[in-house]
Amino acid sequence: LEALDRQRLSDSAGITTETRKLLDLPSAADVCRALDLVLVGFSSLTHSQLALVRALVGRGAAVRLCAPVADLAGAYGAAQQFGVDGFALSERRPLRTMKIQGGDPRQELETAARSLALWERGEGPLAELWPWPGLEAVAFSVPRARLAEARERTKLKSGCITFEAKLDGTKMIVALFAGTFRGGSVGSAEGTKFVEAAELAMKKRYPLLAYVHGTAGIRIQEGTHGVIQMPRCTVAVRRYINAGGLYTVLYDTNSYAGPVASFLGCSPYQYAMRSSNLGFAGRGVIKETTGIDIEPHYHSAYKALARGHIQGVWDRREARANLKQVLLTMGGRNLYYR
Repeated sequence: LEALDRQRLSDSAGITTETRKLLDLPSAADVCRALDLVLVGFSSLTHSQLALVRALVGRGAAVRLCAPVADLAGAYGAAQQFGVDGFALSERRPLRTMKIQGGDPRQELETAARSLALWERGEGPLAELWPWPGLEAVAFSVPRARLAEARERTKLKSGCITFEAKLDGTKMIVALFAGTFRGGSVGSAEGTKFVEAAELAMKKRYPLLAYVHGTAGIRIQEGTHGVIQMPRCTVAVRRYINAGGLYTVLYDTNSYAGPVASFLGCSPYQYAMRSSNLGFAGRGVIKETTGIDIEPHYHSAYKALARGHIQGVWDRREARANLKQVLLTMGGRNLYYR
């Protein structure tokens, strides 16, 4: 886990891929035969998760799956993914849940461990609620305060920085997605700031520039709150464009997934720095889902230009002059800021 943390993979699909690679080691089979794994809470599994579990079973690991049943006709869940025809339904009863908070995020693990230790001895606040059920009946999850860590490391409050700028007399509203903040992923905070930037640009009749320093997609850890940012931001920019605004997107470094396929990709004027890479599915995701190794420069800016995804590739040294030219020449007759 420490190695995955250093590679910034511990909160992504990369963890299953990296673990799957370890199973190719000569000693993996001996280790797997001693494993008795219980997977809890998976309604369904991703492609990489499914491949990892199958690899573990293939090397002798015992795996039990406890999956929730949705009671939906034709639902395709974890049991169907594994081809299990019959499976036992446990007695339905409400689960006792609680939230143990440690104040300082760095103390959450210690607080949880101390609370469980006291509970086992019949002491502490948990013992007053109900008797100790045994460690095998207790499960808990303590999420790491990754947003707090990102804020402390980058000194940013979110991954989207919005501001008003001027380029040789032309004022504009800029929404900058910082790749250093949680990989540039877009969550509810980033989506809200982007929508407000589009509304302000429409109100002030300014051009709107989305400068994408880097984005790894939607922040799926936020669940629906993260996913909903794609249509939310897309509607905001469509309203801005329909009102006569000039919406321009400039990609830098690496940009993938949901934002590129939605509110960034719907801009009629998209450009990329010469060294950047962009696309919907990244190289690792394509490999995991299709098993195909793509060519090294598949996501390069020049490939995106050849496919018609963007309108131009810029040299970084000429970006300022190129952007000025865009502000002066792009757009139709209804462009309101001129």
